[in-house]
Amino acid sequence: MQSLNGYLYSEIPDIEGMRRYLAEYTQRTPILNAKLMFCREKGIQTEVYVCRKLKQISEVDMCSILGNALDNAIEAQLKLPVNDRIIGISIQSDEDVLDIVIKNAIAESVLQHQGLEYTSKKSSRHGYGIKIIKETVQQLDGTLDFYEKDSFFYCEIIL
Repeated sequence: MQSLNGYLYSEIPDIEGMRRYLAEYTQRTPILNAKLMFCREKGIQTEVYVCRKLKQISEVDMCSILGNALDNAIEAQLKLPVNDRIIGISIQSDEDVLDIVIKNAIAESVLQHQGLEYTSKKSSRHGYGIKIIKETVQQLDGTLDFYEKDSFFYCEIIL
């Protein structure tokens, strides 16, 4: 949250402007606010960068993408020691393109050792996140990429 506050202060130097921006943004993406609060409760450090003007997609699509991507990142972080837990969220946009990047720390390669295909776990609703993200991105004619760099796992969505 400190990264978000630093960015916001550089973009919106007055406190009232910053409060209005945060209130407006969290109303547009309540899922992000809820996930950030959960991260704080679980000792997961977050770095957030959100562009002021975003290409508009439906709230349902944004919740499907952000909710599932963040759930996967949070689940991975809860397996790490508290001091190693970190999630980065970047949501940037120009007039035509929305770029969402969710990154999380990893202790070992996820792509080489575990893969990312659908897995059905104990709950009948668990394990569908990647499938839902893929379907939503395809419906919006976007691209989805998973990669690893510098001990982080990345999920990048371009719409």
